[in-house]
Amino acid sequence: MLPLLLLAPIAARSANVLVCYHSITNYTHQLAAAVAEGALQPGVHVRLQSIARTDVESDMLQWADAIVIGSPVHYGNPSAAMLAWFERSWEPFWKDPRFEGKLGAVFATGGGLAQGIEHVVASLLRLLASFRIQTITPAPTRSGYDSYGAIAVTATWPFNASNLAIPFVQAGQALGSLVAAAALQAQERSPGNWPRPQPSDSRYSASSRGPF
Repeated sequence: MLPLLLLAPIAARSANVLVCYHSITNYTHQLAAAVAEGALQPGVHVRLQSIARTDVESDMLQWADAIVIGSPVHYGNPSAAMLAWFERSWEPFWKDPRFEGKLGAVFATGGGLAQGIEHVVASLLRLLASFRIQTITPAPTRSGYDSYGAIAVTATWPFNASNLAIPFVQAGQALGSLVAAAALQAQERSPGNWPRPQPSDSRYSASSRGPF
């Protein structure tokens, strides 16, 4: 009688994507929710939360494989709250080697077509690069709804409504999907990281978090 060969089940690959944002008028929260929705793919755990509820140590360094950040445009720059968050909460971990190898992406919302959205996107990318996070940007297209990150115009006709225009939502979803796919691929190249314990709740809900 031939002996039975018992094989342990192969653990499914998974990745953790953190989407965090600062929002005052709820537009940046809406775009953040679109990014989180796009990132929700099989094997991907997503957290959507404001920067006020985000802890660098536990949420980013210990949990996240990819970090997506978003800010509104304030006078052509990221919001003061976003910049202060980096200076106050990120700065103590500036040389922390755990940031190396993590993926990142950015998004921004602004009232005008030419009032600083791309400047804010570029600034957020530089902030992530300062912590050695490998940034992911959408492929160049002629759509005009994304560039080096997802964007949304919120106060210029015909986009001046309480909800984001559909093309901006779709751009956010596409960015989330792109980040999730890249995070999964990165985990496939790092077999020693898995399996990892995961919470039973992905902590993602586009409605329960509310505007901040």
